[in-house]
Amino acid sequence: MYQSLCCGLVSAFDLLASVGHSGMKRVQEAEQTGAEWLVTNSAGCGSQFNATCHAMGTQVQQMDLTELVARCLGIPTVDPAQCVELLKDSVISPIVVPAEASK
Repeated sequence: MYQSLCCGLVSAFDLLASVGHSGMKRVQEAEQTGAEWLVTNSAGCGSQFNATCHAMGTQVQQMDLTELVARCLGIPTVDPAQCVELLKDSVISPIVVPAEASK
C-alpha cells in the first residue's frame, strides 16, 4: 500500500506557521503505525521531516528515496542527522514543538 504524505512545506507560501503543524502531524501518524522511516523523494520534504523528527525527539527518521536505493545497493551514505546540525543556523524560523508532541 502506498500513501502520499505532505510534509507541509508547500503551505509556507500562504501561512508559515502551518508548516510545523503539518510536519508534526505526519510524524505522529508515522509513530502511530510503528514506522521507523519516512521515505521522501523531495529535498524540501526531506529537510522538513528531518528537522521535525529531530525537534520532536522521535525514533522515526527521514530517508530520501535515493538513499534507500543506495543502501539497498550497498553504497555508503551520510547520516541525515549530521545534515540537521549543519543546517540548523540556516532555518528562518525554528520549529517549535508543543510539549504534548515531544517525547
